[in-house]
Amino acid sequence: MRGGRKTLQTWIAEAKVDPDKEKPVSMMTLVHMVGQAEREIHTVRFGGNPREDSELAQLFQGKAETYCQDIPGVQSFCLLAFYGTNEPEARHTFIINVEQEFNGLATEGPHAQGLTQQAMRHSEAIIQMSFRQTAMLFDSTQRTLAMLSDQNVKLMQERNDAYEIVHKVMLKDITDSREHDEKMAREAQAAEERKKWLSFAPALLNTILGREVFPQATADTALIETIVSNLDEKSIMKMAEVVPASLWGPLAARFETSLRNRRLLREENSKAFGDEDPEANAVGGAE
Repeated sequence: MRGGRKTLQTWIAEAKVDPDKEKPVSMMTLVHMVGQAEREIHTVRFGGNPREDSELAQLFQGKAETYCQDIPGVQSFCLLAFYGTNEPEARHTFIINVEQEFNGLATEGPHAQGLTQQAMRHSEAIIQMSFRQTAMLFDSTQRTLAMLSDQNVKLMQERNDAYEIVHKVMLKDITDSREHDEKMAREAQAAEERKKWLSFAPALLNTILGREVFPQATADTALIETIVSNLDEKSIMKMAEVVPASLWGPLAARFETSLRNRRLLREENSKAFGDEDPEANAVGGAE
């Protein structure tokens, strides 16, 4: 039951046990409403073999549909309930909407009344066909919108999943690249520091042990190489202002040799690695 509308079965069930009636229901009659007149279609008398409410509802519904199946238009029927008297004490009206076709029992005569009847029959058929088409269109549109909505939800979910996967891959690549760069920078810095400490090793060991573990020439060369690697040419030239001339001569020759070897090494590395300076890159990465 929707919106307070009672079905035929519900009305029959209530009419059979109506507490406001003095006597129990004795019979029910189905009539066809033709204007204000009532044409009896079928009657059921209640006796010792009671029928189920659903069975009675199907019976009267079927009798009404069968009676008007070839009558055009919307037909009204009324179910009458009698309680031991000859007059009905309860009524239930319902309609049967016949699906109109261009045939049936209607036979219009060749006069104005027949033309009016035929026009009414045709109009009823056209209106019913229009209603059926509209209902089919609404149903098709609703199913299409529901399908599109489901597809959109699915596509949005797939897009979000794909975005999440790409985002995770990109973050992992960035993290791996950054960790690799930091590792290379640490290794370059460590290598530079080891090279610097190793350059001090010969002279330092000779000084600590008080004897010439490494040849003096090797210790001096390591010391010169350390000075050259930590000072530029301008800073080395400033040393000439404070170092006596007798000492600056040998030192200048050693510095010149070390600087020349350093330039040759840089040129060889530049040819091997292109225009980039591996030594400068290593120092820059360490910073």
